[in-house]
Amino acid sequence: MQAPVTSRNTTKAPIGLVILLTGLVMVGQMSTSMYLPSLPSLADDLDVEPSGIKLTMTVFLSSFAMAQLFFGPLSDRIGRRPALFLGLATYVVGTVGCALAPDLISLIVGRFVQGFGACSGPAIARATVRDRYERSEGARILAYIGMAMAVGPAVGPILGGLLQVHFGWRANFVALIIFGVVVWAAAARGLSESLAKPDPNAINPARLARNYMALLSHRVFIGNMLVTAFIFGGMFTYATAVPFVLIEQLGMSPDLFGTVFIFTVTGSVTGSTIASRTAISVRGEVMTAIGAATSLAGGALMLAFTLAGLVTPVTIVGSMMLFMAGFGMAAPNALAGAMAPFPMMAGAASAMIGFAQMGMAGLGSMAIAVFYDGTAVPMAAIVFSMGALSALSYVLVIRTRTAAT
Repeated sequence: MQAPVTSRNTTKAPIGLVILLTGLVMVGQMSTSMYLPSLPSLADDLDVEPSGIKLTMTVFLSSFAMAQLFFGPLSDRIGRRPALFLGLATYVVGTVGCALAPDLISLIVGRFVQGFGACSGPAIARATVRDRYERSEGARILAYIGMAMAVGPAVGPILGGLLQVHFGWRANFVALIIFGVVVWAAAARGLSESLAKPDPNAINPARLARNYMALLSHRVFIGNMLVTAFIFGGMFTYATAVPFVLIEQLGMSPDLFGTVFIFTVTGSVTGSTIASRTAISVRGEVMTAIGAATSLAGGALMLAFTLAGLVTPVTIVGSMMLFMAGFGMAAPNALAGAMAPFPMMAGAASAMIGFAQMGMAGLGSMAIAVFYDGTAVPMAAIVFSMGALSALSYVLVIRTRTAAT
């Protein structure tokens, strides 16, 4: 194993590191996207209402969010690598439980354990970028990771749909077990420790409280965190509801359903490409604003089409493409902007961002479980609301603070 990095680089990151960090982030992505085509079938197979099956997404996202607050500070205390390997081992155990689950309660427990371990991937990946690179290069790396991450929501449902049609829903979790083991092995071989000096008090309760209070009292941190959190909420609201809209309401087959994510991924890749190519020439705050406004526009289009009765794959997926383009532009710049002021507690900052993102994703998923009425209206209304709140977070928090300074 290489020695820990002792200073942050101004040079470009090697492609191998970017690929590895992307794999870590995709653990959570694949765990939410692969089983989407199986949601209606799961309800039938386990003999439960669709609202009960939607809770398996909500529980995963909630566990994923809460565990961020554990793994981030833990990585500041014991190092990035040990915290990561503990998390990935937990993830594999939880995924085995999901694959063997005989009923809904067992599946929910498995998803909770799976989500708790999966969060270690993005928490450690973000902290590693903050350890190694300055803000502009960090934003560029996060943009490339964002582009590659888009493969997860595209490939996951396609693969999941094929596995569902040919082998059933349990095959999705078997595939995730294999993916988790492969990522663990790749990290063990290719990820060196990036934390130069562990903080022995990082998980001390009083110290944790002070660190989180410092983060939550920092206006730039809060604004950037909220911009990404609300967009995440819109993304996972869509991911939870769209299988029922397209498969049950519009009659699309599970394997064909998986292919529609290619189009939303195109939006995300487009936004991430713009973000990466403008990372040096355009201020991060400006690109964050453009991204939030674009997501708001996508949510507004979806709601307008739905209220007008124009519910088709083209109107739903096309609107979400625009929403995701906003995500691709806003997320890397907002993440880099939020973490830049906190070099000495990158793990805690990464954890708080992840908690907010996945917490809002869980709330969006829960809202769909509560308000879904067999139509696309609840989904469109919540996606629009999340886009509006993201834009307001920029206007009321980031822009106000920037104008004041």
